[in-house]
Amino acid sequence: SAELDAFVRASFARFAAREMHYLAVDVLSARIRDAARAMLQPPPQRRAKAKARAGPAPGPQLLRTIELALTSAPWWDTVDPLAIHALGSLARLHPAEILPVLDRWADPARTP
Repeated sequence: SAELDAFVRASFARFAAREMHYLAVDVLSARIRDAARAMLQPPPQRRAKAKARAGPAPGPQLLRTIELALTSAPWWDTVDPLAIHALGSLARLHPAEILPVLDRWADPARTP
């Protein structure tokens, strides 16, 4: 969502305190993780209720937001939660769009 993107970007751009970065990472990761659980959770009647609670699924456009967070604060305590919860869940929701980008990121010839 645009609000989520704006919040994460502002947290990394305006605040030097790592605690604000942790908050942004936690909110971003939780939102994507919860949406993935809601979208992928059987059975259908539970999925519909969870989907309604979670709101619209985050789209692949959040990959740019995640990349900003990863490159702005490349510490283990930022990278690990983003990789596990945000990227993993986003890849489950949108594998066709996300997995090629992750392959490019993993390319050792890639320059930052």
